[in-house]
Amino acid sequence: MIIKRVTKNELIKHVSQHTYVSQAVARCVINEFMAVIIEELARNHRVELRRFGTFTPRTSQARLINTTTGKSVRISARKLAKFHDGSDMRRRLNQDRDR
Repeated sequence: MIIKRVTKNELIKHVSQHTYVSQAVARCVINEFMAVIIEELARNHRVELRRFGTFTPRTSQARLINTTTGKSVRISARKLAKFHDGSDMRRRLNQDRDR
C-alpha cells in the first residue's frame, strides 16, 4: 500500500481554497494552531479536539539499549506527545472496511 504524504504547504493551499482567504492568512492560522498545541503540551496540558482527537503529553522512561557493536547506550527520559484519534476520524478511517 502506497501512502501519499500531505505537506504543511498542501494543507495551507487546501485551507486557503476552501475558506477563500489568502495563503498568507491560512499559513498564519495553521502556524498559530500548531504553536498553541505545542505550547500546551509543553505545559503538560492535554489538548482535546472533540471528535478529531486528543494530544496527550507523555514522558518516556530512561533506558539502556545495546547497539549492533554490543555497547550499551543510555537513552535519557524525554517528553513525547501521544495522539489518540477521535470518533469522527476513527469512523472515517474505517469507512471502507465496513462496506
